[in-house]
Amino acid sequence: MEAILRAAENLLATHTREEIGPYEIAEEAGIPPGSVYYFFPTIEDLWAKLTMDVARRTIVQLLETSLSTEAAVASGWQALSTLNLESIINFYNSNPTLAELILGPNASREVYAVFDEGDVTSAKISEKILKKYYHLPHLPKLRSKLITAITACEAIMRKSYRAHGFITDEMQQEASSMMVAYLRTVLPDELEPREQVSSG
Repeated sequence: MEAILRAAENLLATHTREEIGPYEIAEEAGIPPGSVYYFFPTIEDLWAKLTMDVARRTIVQLLETSLSTEAAVASGWQALSTLNLESIINFYNSNPTLAELILGPNASREVYAVFDEGDVTSAKISEKILKKYYHLPHLPKLRSKLITAITACEAIMRKSYRAHGFITDEMQQEASSMMVAYLRTVLPDELEPREQVSSG
């Protein structure tokens, strides 16, 4: 199965989904076409599994190793959140395989279900990052607000990708402005940085 998924991922770097079928994947993997059908009775089954594999492999690592800097933390959660969003968008723009699977026009319901699960994971990690760098008051609605903000940012990124084939600077700014404005409904404008951050 792993060879099939890697072959499909390799093909997506140079082909659209419409150009890729079981026979092309089998040829890339060096296996009989029947082996592809054995593991994935339909091509949508394959795309859903590949999306889950790639998304889970990257999204947690991406957020946990986000480009958080002391300067951004000192500037406030707004700057930190904007920087983290920028790192995600840069990742999409430099990884066409993942962008096509998740943001492309042919993403299936199974793909959306996988990424809905990813939004919850992203919200948990984002909350963890905020708690790492700031003293947070009790905010019982924070995680649900983060999920909504992440989902809305994805909608903006998806719109840009489908129109231009990548996420433009303009749409990145739109996503950032929307996210900060929405999170202001739950986060105070100023949060006290934790001592190890502010002291350098």
